[in-house]
Amino acid sequence: MKLLLHTCCAPCSVYCVKALRANDIEPTLYWYNPNIHPYQEYKARRDCLREYAKTIKVNLLEDDAYGLDEFVCNTYDKIATRCQDYCYPKRLRQAFEFAKANGFDTITTTLLYSIYQKHDYIKELMQNLSAEYGIKFYYQDFREGWREGQDEGSTHRPLYAKVLRLRLLGGGVIYRPRNRTQNAESWNFSNQRERSQGNRRQ
Repeated sequence: MKLLLHTCCAPCSVYCVKALRANDIEPTLYWYNPNIHPYQEYKARRDCLREYAKTIKVNLLEDDAYGLDEFVCNTYDKIATRCQDYCYPKRLRQAFEFAKANGFDTITTTLLYSIYQKHDYIKELMQNLSAEYGIKFYYQDFREGWREGQDEGSTHRPLYAKVLRLRLLGGGVIYRPRNRTQNAESWNFSNQRERSQGNRRQ
């Protein structure tokens, strides 16, 4: 298996990489996040991921496209639905295209780790793109390791302290989220182990 891991930032990569390696899968990280704004956060996330990749000795490939103009043009009139209408499809379709062009047979994303993301939508989108591009979608509900990832990530706190601070301020977009905790509240930690059973598919 040659797996490409689309990566939004170093903090969200901690548990994902650990879980994949626990299953004897060595991922290649892929940075493509033109929806992240303002530039100070985009740069902080990218630079932090570069350093983190060196620290854990994982290969990182970059498509370094900062796309403020395109982002604004595609989201200014649909702020509430920007994730589904632009941010997720834009990044993940490009990740599949990159994987196909560079010989990867399997793909997944760190977006499946965050309790703040629209998990079910991302999963369905990845499944659809998998069928379209003929590349396997490795699904794992990485939210099962949310707390573990946060705890383990604390050992790298000095490395990505700025990323976390900026992310808390704006969530990675110039439109400050109003209800960013909504998705997190829907994730029940008490039954995460039950939910995670049988959730891996190639």
